[in-house]
Amino acid sequence: MGNIVVTQPSVSVGDYLKAMWEIAGSGAASTKGVADRLSVSSASVTNMFARLQMMGLALYEPYRGASLTRRGRTEALRLVQRHRLLETFLLEHLGYSWEDVHEEAERLEHAVSDEFLRSAWPRSWAIRSEIPMARPSPHPTARCRPRIRDPSVGQRPADVSSSRG
Repeated sequence: MGNIVVTQPSVSVGDYLKAMWEIAGSGAASTKGVADRLSVSSASVTNMFARLQMMGLALYEPYRGASLTRRGRTEALRLVQRHRLLETFLLEHLGYSWEDVHEEAERLEHAVSDEFLRSAWPRSWAIRSEIPMARPSPHPTARCRPRIRDPSVGQRPADVSSSRG
């Protein structure tokens, strides 16, 4: 009776939080920006923005977009960090190519437990400042997005080829 169970947000909620952080950091993410990023309709984004606000994960202002609350930012950064750790593991230890690693890490980030991440990697990985492809690993209390030196970093492989040529 005295135990409180904390549940993680659904995969869909996590994807929206992560997309909002990647687009706007601590600023407001536009409906169109999130819709384009996730390949969903603007109406779906508007509905999710309202849902995220009810969950205390975002502040939504119609026609102005939504920004992450402290709780929303913490969850988004938790997902980004685990995604990057998984990318690193897939690249360095399982021999995945960069073209394949993003989608696999995208699937795994929602399936792998925090306990697995803590036990599977050396402590040094948890405090590493750089993860593959010159992408800084965010700290959950970060106030802004990290600077990305290569504009193709963080894009899916199909986006990379179109942006370079």
